[in-house]
Amino acid sequence: MKAVRIFQLVGLLILAAYVLLIHNANPQNVILPFFLPLPTSVVIIIALLLGWLVAWLSSLSPNWTLRRENRKLQRRLSELEGSNYRPVGDEPSAPVIPDRDVTLSRSEPPVTDSEST
Repeated sequence: MKAVRIFQLVGLLILAAYVLLIHNANPQNVILPFFLPLPTSVVIIIALLLGWLVAWLSSLSPNWTLRRENRKLQRRLSELEGSNYRPVGDEPSAPVIPDRDVTLSRSEPPVTDSEST
């Protein structure tokens, strides 16, 4: 088990023990508007679940955007791979530096202006 999962499990167990302690310490019910009377521990669990749900939903928006953009880029890439697309400057005969001659081999030193006269 990964260390993160162990910490999450320990945190969940501590939270459950805390809610149990609150439940035992407060036997009376909490009366919320438009609800039946509920035990304090149930109200705390509902509040925690609603907070988790709001945080989870807010984290989904960037993921959806990134997934949509990723799918669009994957389609574009497959279209470009299917065609004979070559980026500009990717010709094998073009020199890397435009003023250099491609015919020179690496063993021959380049001729400078002072040597040619």
